[in-house]
Amino acid sequence: MAELTRKKVIQLIAAISSPNFGVKLSGVDLSGLDLTYLNFEHADLRSANLQGALLQKAQLGHANFQYARLIDADLSGCVGEAANFEGARLFRVNFNDAELKEANFKEAEMQEAKLQKTVLEHARFNLANLESADLRGAKLHRARLGQARLVAADLGGADLREVELNEADLQWATAVRTDFSMSYIQRASFIDATLAMAKFHDCNLNDCLMMRADLTEAEFNRALLKNANLSKVTLGRTNFSGANLREAMLPPDWQLKSIVGETIEPGGLKI
Repeated sequence: MAELTRKKVIQLIAAISSPNFGVKLSGVDLSGLDLTYLNFEHADLRSANLQGALLQKAQLGHANFQYARLIDADLSGCVGEAANFEGARLFRVNFNDAELKEANFKEAEMQEAKLQKTVLEHARFNLANLESADLRGAKLHRARLGQARLVAADLGGADLREVELNEADLQWATAVRTDFSMSYIQRASFIDATLAMAKFHDCNLNDCLMMRADLTEAEFNRALLKNANLSKVTLGRTNFSGANLREAMLPPDWQLKSIVGETIEPGGLKI
């Protein structure tokens, strides 16, 4: 295919008459192009090169970016319900304020991605690498992040209610005021994470690693923390009311710095 310009891409899109079939651009080089506001719904962009491309406010619903290269691309404000980014290279990509409900980011490389206030409800991030990503204020209700790498990511104020975070790595992550309520987070790592004022109501945190995490004013009401390692954590009005801490590892003075209620303590006794 000859070198594509914005004008040629618009012509290709215009030639597609069916709303259920998008333009076929798999493997093509679209790097650096201004593609703002264009309609790529149902487009086939598998393995395409979109490095540095501008796709602000673009329509990406059901588009297929599987294994595409979008390094440093700007997709802020785009709308891409059920878009497929599986295995895509998304280093430093800008998804701020985008709407990406039910999108698939499985195994995507998303280091330092910008996802502030992005709507990602029901999205899939299994095995994705989100190291140092900015997810402040993102809406991830019921998203799947099993085994995702979120090392040093910023999740401050994000909505992670009812998510699946089993075996995820959140070492050094920041999750101040983040809501994890009713989530499945077994065997995840929060080592050295900042979790001040985070909500873990009714979460399953069995076997989690939280060594040296900051849990100041965090809320673990009715959470399952069996076999969890909370040694050397920072506590201060941390709420464990109704939590199950059977066989958990906690600092010796944890009760003095916590709100306990009818917690099941590490030894199995209800207090």
